[in-house]
Amino acid sequence: MARYMDEMKPIAGYKCILPILMIVICIAACKHTAVPVMMFEELVTTDSLGNIVKEKMPSMKETIKGAKEEGILMLRSKPQASMPYILNAEKMNEMLHTDAGEGEMAILNLVQIAKLGYFSREVLGTYAYVAHLGVRHGHELMIYRSYSDVSETSYPVRYYIASFTSDGKMISGKMIASLESPLHITTATIYPDGHIVSQKVNQIWEKSPEEAGYENNKVIKSEVTATENFVFR
Repeated sequence: MARYMDEMKPIAGYKCILPILMIVICIAACKHTAVPVMMFEELVTTDSLGNIVKEKMPSMKETIKGAKEEGILMLRSKPQASMPYILNAEKMNEMLHTDAGEGEMAILNLVQIAKLGYFSREVLGTYAYVAHLGVRHGHELMIYRSYSDVSETSYPVRYYIASFTSDGKMISGKMIASLESPLHITTATIYPDGHIVSQKVNQIWEKSPEEAGYENNKVIKSEVTATENFVFR
């Protein structure tokens, strides 16, 4: 029996993970998904000599705090966009084919945490970073876009302006532009003083898209159907 017990000891130089004492289960009620197990709080392992060691892991609260801090640092590192910043049809369509840049996933964690209330690397596919607009009233401003990662087309794509405190909390946000469909879009012009002009536009195509499709077709006229003026604070 003693010999059997000796054989059960972990081999020197290797860690043997024992049963977990506590698992933090975070279940978020959002539109499509429930979040799986997110973090361990305490893990029991053994060192090279077989001694039991308790390793503390970050709690969900600490993980979210760290993600916010990293996101704000990365946002501040981005160059400030030239003003006025214009989101027109051409610019928004170009953005559909750009890949995420350095640090942008960390920035998008700010949006995900504010929108969903939890941190997960699984959901970032529905958001994309657009631009850093600098600081206004002590808050970092940025533009991001949202889209469906299950849609067979690129539409709709919606553009938001949002402001964040120094610790990464979103304090305000508003949709300002969109590509709702090839026929209907919303453009935006953002001025340095926070004044924003948002316009709903109907796009008139050279040939009927229903008959000729969009390939080898082009927009020949844009008609503004509504204009909204506001100041983002």
